[in-house]
Amino acid sequence: MKFFSYESKFSQLLMKLCYACYLNLLWLLCSLPVFTIGASTTALYYASLKVVRGEESYVGRLFFRAFRENFRQATVLWLILLGIGLFLGADGYILYHLRAASAGTAAIFWTLILALVIAVSVVYVIVLEYVFPLLASVSNTNRAMLKNSFLIGTHYLFATILVFAVHFAMFFAVVAVFTPLIVFGEGLCALLSAWVLNRILISVSGTPEDQEEEARAAERAERIRKAKREREEAEAREKAETEEKKRREREAEAKRKQEESERPQRFKELLPVAKKYCRPDKIPEALRGLMNRDGIPEYAIMAFCGAKNFFPADMPTSEHPKEFIDGYCIQFWDNIRDAIRKYT
Repeated sequence: MKFFSYESKFSQLLMKLCYACYLNLLWLLCSLPVFTIGASTTALYYASLKVVRGEESYVGRLFFRAFRENFRQATVLWLILLGIGLFLGADGYILYHLRAASAGTAAIFWTLILALVIAVSVVYVIVLEYVFPLLASVSNTNRAMLKNSFLIGTHYLFATILVFAVHFAMFFAVVAVFTPLIVFGEGLCALLSAWVLNRILISVSGTPEDQEEEARAAERAERIRKAKREREEAEAREKAETEEKKRREREAEAKRKQEESERPQRFKELLPVAKKYCRPDKIPEALRGLMNRDGIPEYAIMAFCGAKNFFPADMPTSEHPKEFIDGYCIQFWDNIRDAIRKYT
């Protein structure tokens, strides 16, 4: 019974084969537009590496998350490699036929050029083998990805040959031996390649713990940058608010000075109106005594209130609120008296 238990090696092997079929199906579906092959292959290797490391959880979610996160960079890299591959293929085809149709010195020349194209194609294949597994493991610029893919591929040459052999064997088996093996296709190739490349990718990108620490450090740095950005924005807002407050204060001061300069003229203009509506017999007693003492008529008080925009100039002092009479007119009478004398 242990042979068929979930923890047995046989069950784990069957599980890996099921993952291979599932991932192969996802890869095929997501590669149909052709230009998405790069993103689809990166997602395939990301999920395959998780399976090899025993971190698979939900393979489909892993695949589509990696597909979304790496879509832009993987697509750019794929289009670059696709263009180079088409160029090398066309060159190889043309040079092969030129060599076949030539003789003597010309044949030697075309053979040397063809050998150069083959050498470049080998470099191209090495980069193609490593660039998407590397993209699934680390973050870097496109140029660095292409450069590092070649350097890693030439440094770990045996692993490079094994990965190429896996893909060639699958292609040969599907085409010449048993076509239904296509259900495993690139999914099984990616799992086997991930098993071969796992230690290499960990050595160049760090252990999962190192990657987590780097991610935490990056998150801390991002938090610091965000806090700095928010602080700068707050300072900018505070500066802008301060400038706006100063501007309003300047405008208010300028308006106050303008009104102050215009007040004597306005006072004189309002005197006729105030004289027409004043009621000397109804002036509050406390205010009447001060007015009689200093010789200030009621209409002057009314014109003064109108010039200051306290009350209309045609409102008699008897109608002014008691609080205004007691709290302003009487309390600040000396200032009012002096201002009226100045205006007149």
